[in-house]
Amino acid sequence: MNPSKNTIHNSNRKSNDIARSLALVTQLGISMLVPIFLCIGIGIWIDQTFETNLLVLFLILGFLTGGRNVWMLAKQEAERQSSHVKKRNQYDL
Repeated sequence: MNPSKNTIHNSNRKSNDIARSLALVTQLGISMLVPIFLCIGIGIWIDQTFETNLLVLFLILGFLTGGRNVWMLAKQEAERQSSHVKKRNQYDL
């Protein structure tokens, strides 16, 4: 086995792991913030149009939806990593 080739492979794996982690953090943030801002916008529009006071209700709805999105993404990532570890352990000697 060529040691320099193994070092390059490990370096590529680390940079891929960093890129994947950065993408996951970005995706989690967007998945949390988009429902919150959409619900705030809808709540403000409904309050101004119909002279109601539902902004707080829509804000809570936005937080709950964003939290659910983050939970589902984190769960999917955990399942992906556990299946990856199982596959890797299967081929380790």
